[in-house]
Amino acid sequence: MMGVSNMVRLDYFTMKPNLKTFGAVILFVVAFWLMRTSLTLLLINCAWYMALISTNVFAVEEKDGLRRLYGILPLRTRAMILGRYVFVILIYVVATSVVLGLSLIDPGREPITLGGAFLSMSASLLIFSAIVGAQMPFFFRLGYNKGRFYAMIPFFTVMGLAAIPSLIGETLALFSWAINNQTMAGLLTFALSIAILTLSCVVSLFLYEAQR
Repeated sequence: MMGVSNMVRLDYFTMKPNLKTFGAVILFVVAFWLMRTSLTLLLINCAWYMALISTNVFAVEEKDGLRRLYGILPLRTRAMILGRYVFVILIYVVATSVVLGLSLIDPGREPITLGGAFLSMSASLLIFSAIVGAQMPFFFRLGYNKGRFYAMIPFFTVMGLAAIPSLIGETLALFSWAINNQTMAGLLTFALSIAILTLSCVVSLFLYEAQR
């Protein structure tokens, strides 16, 4: 765990000069909040934007040639990869916390039920996990410049599936079931998110070690 925490700190100091980008995203979310957007849409937008930005650590790593540095530091490959996943997830958690905080301090909004909030957070986490989980193995294997083309596949896949008319009915039925079974749907969605991130981390470890 010490190696993982060291990698998280290293990623933080690597990205520290670029934290203005994350601040801009938070301001964008605040703008949606001021337009009285629902909590679910706020969290989903947060997931999309943070998935796009959080993996910029790979761009900075490649630009500054930090992968060579990692090779001489007393960091095991497993700790380095797991630490990167923890760092990316922490960025998402911070952004989500801001969204939740804004939603709770506004008394003029509709009441937020515990089940509804949990389902919204789980759906947001699933979107974030699906995108990041598909992107990171490409970045670990190919680097940022070569991997970013393939990393766009998750975005185009989700957009393509949403545009298929035959899936609209099934999607609406799923939404209806989730709304009527918020706790169960939230737990299943959360479990699926963890499974995706775990599988992604294992694949990243395998691909990274295969190129060494």
